[in-house]
Amino acid sequence: MGTALTTGASASSGAAGALKLCVYITLNDTTPTENVKVLAPGAAGQHGSFVLKGSAANMTTRFKVRRFGLAFTSFPVTGPGAEHVTVTLGSQTRALNLTLPKGSNVSQEKGCTPR
Repeated sequence: MGTALTTGASASSGAAGALKLCVYITLNDTTPTENVKVLAPGAAGQHGSFVLKGSAANMTTRFKVRRFGLAFTSFPVTGPGAEHVTVTLGSQTRALNLTLPKGSNVSQEKGCTPR
């Protein structure tokens, strides 16, 4: 069973606008993938970072905000456990906690709308 998570924490307004994100799970063959979608209106071309820390994985990925203020990153779910996701763009940061399911307990999700 997958869980789409969103965060709507308030953001200081700046050139990038409010930083919003959501997380959802997809299945690639039999491998679950956690997807992080970022929405930052007015931030096209800016660079940010995605940090994942927890029991299943530890990684940092840089991203570039695409046209229309969208950015996307994903990582394979190698095992169940608790993870902490932090997305930073300029002076704005959003963080959320995830509980990754066992591979056999994952259901496909259709995506999410950043909040």
